[in-house]
Amino acid sequence: MNSIKTYGVHGAKRNNCWQLSVSDLEQRLDAEFYLPEHLALVRKIRDTGTAISLGEIEIDGAYGILPGSDEYGQGTLPLVRGQDLNGAPMTRIPESAPLAPDSYYNRNRGTLRANEVLLLIKGATIDAPESVGIVSENWCHKAIANGSIYKFKVKEPHDPYYLSVFFGSKYGAKSHSICPSCSQII
Repeated sequence: MNSIKTYGVHGAKRNNCWQLSVSDLEQRLDAEFYLPEHLALVRKIRDTGTAISLGEIEIDGAYGILPGSDEYGQGTLPLVRGQDLNGAPMTRIPESAPLAPDSYYNRNRGTLRANEVLLLIKGATIDAPESVGIVSENWCHKAIANGSIYKFKVKEPHDPYYLSVFFGSKYGAKSHSICPSCSQII
C-alpha cells in the first residue's frame, strides 16, 4: 500500500477506497465527511486559526415548522420555504409564500425574527448560495419558516451577516452540504 497525498490529505488508496490515518478520524458517522476534498477544506479553515463550531456561537437554533398538507392556505400566516431563500437579506415576505394557520405563530419554534441566519437543510439546492438567507435587521413581519430551514441567532461579537455570506461561499456551501444539520466548521 503506497501512501499518497491528495488535496492536502494524507492517506492511502487501495482498491479505489481511501484509508485514513487515525489522526484524520473524528466522532462522525457521515462517510461523506471523510472525503479527501472535505478534509482538505476543513484543514484550510482550521489553518486560519479562526475556526469554531457553529454550536459555540449560535443562540436559539431551531428547525422551522411543517404544517399538515391540508393546512396550506388555511390561514393568514406566511410560510417561508427553502425556495424563498436567495442568499440575500430577507426584507419582505415572498409573494409566493403559502399561508398557514395563525396558531403556528405562537409555537415560537418557527417564528422568524430579525437577524436570524436561515440555512436550508434539505432539498436540491442545498449546496448553492441560494440555500442561505438572513432575516433583515429591520424585519417587522409576522411569518414562520418551513421545516426544511434551520434558523438561529448568533452570540456577540459574531456577525449574522458574515455567517450568511460564509455559508453562501464555496467553502461554506461545501461544509453545509456535507453535514446540513450540523455545519461543524466555520
